[in-house]
Amino acid sequence: MRLKEIFLLFPLLFSVSLFSCSKETDTTPTPEPELNSEPKSEFLVHGVSDVTFDNWVGAAMGLSVEYVSGAQKTATISLGEMPAGVTYEIRPESGTPTFGSSVLFKTTGESIGTHAANLTVSNGSVTKDYNFNIHLGDTKCNDGFTGYYDELYMYCFGPIIRFVSVEQYSENPNRVSLSFKSSWDSDDILLSFYIDLNCGTKEIIVPTQQTQLGEISGSGYFDAQTYVITLPALKLVGADGSISDCSVYFNLKK
Repeated sequence: MRLKEIFLLFPLLFSVSLFSCSKETDTTPTPEPELNSEPKSEFLVHGVSDVTFDNWVGAAMGLSVEYVSGAQKTATISLGEMPAGVTYEIRPESGTPTFGSSVLFKTTGESIGTHAANLTVSNGSVTKDYNFNIHLGDTKCNDGFTGYYDELYMYCFGPIIRFVSVEQYSENPNRVSLSFKSSWDSDDILLSFYIDLNCGTKEIIVPTQQTQLGEISGSGYFDAQTYVITLPALKLVGADGSISDCSVYFNLKK
């Protein structure tokens, strides 16, 4: 081949080479189209708020988990770590939005002060976290209640009861036991039961319990010196074996 022909073919060969290289760089795989995904299940949580213990009996937080959109899925409520002495129960723990729930708190009074806490609601695809505070005040008030009382009015029992002793429960700072006797030095206890004190509202709660006179429950109130307790429908057994109902009211004064 003559030299002139070689020079004429060189540009043609060079362009073919460039075309081949550019074609190789464009062989990137085409991405597959995305499949339609299931709509996200959305919900809202209402009612998360700070919890304040006004007494040792307990506190509560009312919740509502509201359906917004998407697939209906079961949502579960959970709480993070609690302060020492604080326990809780969730009723119900899970449900399909929209539903209501309550978190019931109890404390033994070990952790006075304000403590950060966390609540989570999740349905597996969506999780919502909420922060709140637990306020535990020094609400112990049974020290002013314990002692001996000799000015007692207990209607329905007549003059048979003259004295009552009040003792503190060591395991519950605001629970006390009452023991009623006919005389100061008597070992014969005519009636004994325990009560819970709400220091914030000055209320007395008499939980359902068995006594020498049968099952009782009731309520009342107290202030700095006076304590009034009502025990409705207390069962009394007469000397002849008859059973009658009796509402009992009494004031305790130091």
